[in-house]
Parts: sequence; C-alpha cells; structure tokens
Amino acid sequence: MNAKKLPRISIEESVRRHMYIILMTNFGESRFNREYGCSLWFHDFDISVNDSSWASAMEETLRKNIVNNEPRIQQDFKISIRIEKASDEGKDLRRKFMIDISNLVLRETNERVRDVEYLIIFSPITIK
Repeated sequence: MNAKKLPRISIEESVRRHMYIILMTNFGESRFNREYGCSLWFHDFDISVNDSSWASAMEETLRKNIVNNEPRIQQDFKISIRIEKASDEGKDLRRKFMIDISNLVLRETNERVRDVEYLIIFSPITIK
C-alpha cells in the first residue's frame, strides 16, 4: 500500500478553511466538543430572521466560537453579517447571509490574513 502525501497549504489557508468549518458546523455536531460550531444553523428555516439585532447577536456568537476554536489568530478581528432577500420575486422567502471576517492577523508571525467573505443562502420550507 503506497501512502500518498497530503498536499501542503499555507497557515493562512488553513485558518480560512478552519473558520469555514466552524461556520458550517452546527452546535453539537462534533462529538468531541459540543460547543464547536455556529448557531446560524438554528435559523435555517426561520423566515423572521432579517433584522440587525439578530445579525449583531450572531456576529458576537460567531466571534466567540472563532476565538475559542482558532488559536492561531489574534482576537481583534472584525465580523459583519448582512442579511438580504435572495431574490426580488414576491414569494421567494430565501435569505442571503453575507458574512465578512476582516482584520485577521496570525499570532505567531503578525502576518495579516486576507479578508474572508462567506455567502450562505437559506431556503425555508414553504407550506401552502
């Protein structure tokens, strides 16, 4: 059996991928750490999610989870979440969540990490 070496990636790319995994993981999904993940998924089918107070609360929750689970970055990064309708069609209830994470700096080297933007579209179940 020939073992293949895994491709190497930069620390910056590793941090970006790890933040994506945190964002895409629901709380309780990791059996090793039930606090790992993002509460965004609790609102997957919630059509009432569209105000700035919800976005602010989600920004703080996501910040806390990144700080607790990604020790390679300094803690003074910024997160902003924007919520928009996914389309202008009247009956379309889908929401777009644009999550921007900026001012990321690696602790070990003080190098700046490129800003990240994630786009998630939620599609609630529509019952007619």
